[in-house]
Amino acid sequence: MVKSVAVLVGLPGTGKTLAAQFFINNKFPVVRMGDLTHKHLKINKLSPSEKNEHQVREKLRQNLGQDIYARSIIDKVKYLLKTHDLVIIEGMRSCQEWQFFQKNLKKVKMIYLQSDRKKRIKRLMNRLPRTLTLSEIEHREKYEIEKLNHPRLKQLADFVVINNTDIQNFIHDLSIICKQCQV
Repeated sequence: MVKSVAVLVGLPGTGKTLAAQFFINNKFPVVRMGDLTHKHLKINKLSPSEKNEHQVREKLRQNLGQDIYARSIIDKVKYLLKTHDLVIIEGMRSCQEWQFFQKNLKKVKMIYLQSDRKKRIKRLMNRLPRTLTLSEIEHREKYEIEKLNHPRLKQLADFVVINNTDIQNFIHDLSIICKQCQV
C-alpha cells in the first residue's frame, strides 16, 4: 500500500475538527497546522482569542512566507508516514501550502469541506471553547477568501464534502473518502 496524506481544508465552521476526530477515531494520526499559532501565542504570552490568533497567523505568514505552516509540520508528517499508511493534516489555508505539500509528499490528496454560510456562522457562534462573534467570523472569512485565495483550494481539491446535514451523513461521506485515500 502506498503511504498517503489527506489534507483537510475549509472555511471556519465547515467541520475540520469533527473530520479530524473521525480520522483519529479510526486510528489515523492527525497533524494540526494551527498548533504553530498556539505555540507562538504561548511564546508571546498572549491569551487565545480570535484577535491574537489572527495577528500571530498574519505576522508569521508575512515574516516567514505563506507556506510557513506547511513547512512547520512537514518533518512530523514524514515521520508519521514511516509507521502509518495514511496521515491527516488539518487546517491548510493557502495555495502556497498546497504547492509545498505537493512538492514534498509523494501522495497527497485534498479534502475540501464546505457548509452553507448560515450554518457555519451558527456553528462558530455556538462553538466551545472558541466562540466567535459575527464580526470576528466576517473578518476571518474575508481574510481567508481575499488574502489566502481560499476559493482556489476548492477548485484544486480531490474531494469536496458538503457538511450541511447531520453528523451521520458527514461521517458516512468521510468514510467513503477515507477508503479512496488509502488506495
